[in-house]
Amino acid sequence: RALALAAAYYAALTRLPLDVGAWCRGGSFAVDCHSPEGLAAQSTNRTAIRVILPSAGQTGTTSVIMALRELGMRAWHADDFSIYAKKAMIDEFRPREWIQFASRCRMEAISLEPIMDLFPLVLHTSSQAKVVMTWRSYHSWLKSMRDNHLRENRLGYIIVPLYHFGLVSHWVEAWDAMTGQIERVRREAHPFFGRGISISALLYRAVCNGYAWPKNNLKQRGTRKIRAQEEAYLAQMNEVRMHTPAHRLLEFDVRRHGWDEFARFLGVPAPPAGTPFPHPRSKHARTNEPVFENHPLTGGTVWFLLAAMHAANFFLMAAALQALWAAARMAAAHAATRTPATPDTKQRLEQALVACPVVTVLQGVQPAEAVQAGRTLAEAGVRIIEVPLSFPGALEIIGRLVEALPSSVLVGAGTVVTKEEVRAVARAGGALVASPHLDGDLVRCARRRGLLSLPGVCTPSEALAAVQQGADALQVFPAEEVPAVALGSWGPLLRGVPVLIAWVGAPRDMSAYWAAGAKGVRVSSGLLSPGEATPAVRTRLEALLAARPPGPAAGAARVPD
Repeated sequence: RALALAAAYYAALTRLPLDVGAWCRGGSFAVDCHSPEGLAAQSTNRTAIRVILPSAGQTGTTSVIMALRELGMRAWHADDFSIYAKKAMIDEFRPREWIQFASRCRMEAISLEPIMDLFPLVLHTSSQAKVVMTWRSYHSWLKSMRDNHLRENRLGYIIVPLYHFGLVSHWVEAWDAMTGQIERVRREAHPFFGRGISISALLYRAVCNGYAWPKNNLKQRGTRKIRAQEEAYLAQMNEVRMHTPAHRLLEFDVRRHGWDEFARFLGVPAPPAGTPFPHPRSKHARTNEPVFENHPLTGGTVWFLLAAMHAANFFLMAAALQALWAAARMAAAHAATRTPATPDTKQRLEQALVACPVVTVLQGVQPAEAVQAGRTLAEAGVRIIEVPLSFPGALEIIGRLVEALPSSVLVGAGTVVTKEEVRAVARAGGALVASPHLDGDLVRCARRRGLLSLPGVCTPSEALAAVQQGADALQVFPAEEVPAVALGSWGPLLRGVPVLIAWVGAPRDMSAYWAAGAKGVRVSSGLLSPGEATPAVRTRLEALLAARPPGPAAGAARVPD
């Protein structure tokens, strides 16, 4: 069962096309970069971008972005604007919209991968910007792409399921609603370095990433559009050369060039001598996630939180499926074991008690002899036969009697103590269940299956509880413990529910009990001997009922001829 639940959740995790939701999509346009500083910097004619990197991925763009950050610029890589500036990635942009978005996010430098096709637009709207085109030979670039693909796959088995926004959005939104921490980092929109690294920022980065937005069409743009073809790779670099004035273009190889060439081109002081040029994605990197790899404690905490959210989802789903499964099983059981409606069966009980107010316990006979014994009792006038479940073959005997005797004879089970026994009696075709004690669950279970319920009671409190729970008749058991005078005081509690006297041993004088309002008597022995004929049984039955006083009900309650 646990494996089935795990498989169901994994299917939801990997197959369901869940939407990112208004919190992520709508907030990206109304919340991200909407800090007071960002709104003040918003422009409509020119961006404040000073450096543009138009090159493909795996050419050193991350190294140059890190270098620009060391020089004090708000430099944006794809890992940054795909989170805080998703609108910049939309495939079909108007200049005015791009200017507003880039200026509001206070971009001072940007690496365009994977949206290199926007380079002409970005260059046109950033009149003061210089262009740094990172490059490497085609074969070297191709090898780097393949190595990067391996690193992405290595980590992808972990982060792809964890980052499934549709399944954790409700938890992330709830946390943000309570704390406001994620909204604060969204409005500030600080790129992912320095103070931009926090649990809230990385959690937002994990669950609301523009790379997954279909409208951005990233599978047909940038490095993916090049598709590792040499001609396309070289053509993209030539396009940059064609659009960029020579004095504004630096072709930069991060493996050979360093701070001197870089700072001289930008017109800024170089860092102190000996300062290494950044290389965050070296060949020794284990993943393609330098933000998480370089901040393992913060990144690990975010992954733990996401795993906890998925675990909570799993347990909630498991509880829901368990409840549905239990409900389905209950409905199927009810449908399979439902017998005739209770009102009809209850009317048969009333008619049977009027015809002969004796419940006869049939025991001491084998299944093969049960039908003949039942016919003898029925011919003698008995209309209610009880077969104790403690007797071997009781359910088989009940089934045989139900088939062989007329419908005027009610056949059921005695000594019923569990709900499974109630269901078994229903499957056997029985019409009633009698218990030596009061159990509300048994009473309700019997009524749900259309069976008569005859619980045993011994006190006024038990009698009232049985009536309130829906019992069809009450068996005063053991009757030796309830004097007739005490039974007479129960009258106001019974609400018309008939009372049967059930002795532990042989029946005693019933005169006082009839006078106290008893409607019947349960006989467990002495009425039928093995192989006995009908006249002898009828004689004993007449003697048992002789003490019953005359009255409307008593007058009708006679032993049939």
